Amino acid sequence: MFNLINDNKGFASLIDALLSIFILLMFLIAFNMMIDMDIPSLSEENSDFKTSQDIMEIMSSKVDGR
Repeated sequence: MFNLINDNKGFASLIDALLSIFILLMFLIAFNMMIDMDIPSLSEENSDFKTSQDIMEIMSSKVDGR
């Protein structure tokens, strides 16, 4: 190990390789987290979706005063 530290060119290339692998792993982890995010679809957001028949019933009940 001490010979590797004294050899500046080899040590620098080793550190450079380790840093590039670390950066690549960080990028892959971040990309994987972005893909795995739970993004609700439009149908899940409108769970209380009312049909036109429901709306007509609501409107008629307001007119009748019930």
